[in-house]
Amino acid sequence: MAVDMWMGYIHDVEVNWMWTWSGGKFDVDVEVNWMWRWSEEEEEEGRPDFIFYFKMPTKGIADNGIADVKLKPILEESELVLVRYELPFGLNVAPDDETGEIVVKGDGAVEKVGDILRQATYWQGNRPILLDISTNKAEFDLIVKALMTNTTDVSDDIVLVFERPGASERLEVNMDGFD
Repeated sequence: MAVDMWMGYIHDVEVNWMWTWSGGKFDVDVEVNWMWRWSEEEEEEGRPDFIFYFKMPTKGIADNGIADVKLKPILEESELVLVRYELPFGLNVAPDDETGEIVVKGDGAVEKVGDILRQATYWQGNRPILLDISTNKAEFDLIVKALMTNTTDVSDDIVLVFERPGASERLEVNMDGFD
């Protein structure tokens, strides 16, 4: 399993540009691998939403676009941890007895015990979709089935979004596999 750890801050954005000359004009091909920022709108509790972008999983040379995500924090103090794992992958999660949230029960390469699984990519045919785990937390079997759609037949990787409890000194997001 290939795992690279990367820490990005509010001002970091990776953009790949490719300029080509075609038909008497320049064509620009832009690829945004990820971008992170905080929402300027504050929620009722005063905590801004997490807003982030990432490239959806692919198979071969297919391009499935960019996921544009706005996610309300569950915890008062937390950070997001985004992980991109090559398939196949392993994940040890289960519903929390108190909150019902789907939490990590055993440390992984990046995720830690207590992290809340908030979102994950799953496949519907040949199209990746982002599943909101917290909204569907009461249907753990559905979540497991969705995670199991991430096979090497349809994709090269999976993206998982965790909310990690605790305060962060800076507005930051941990990124894995976003190089």
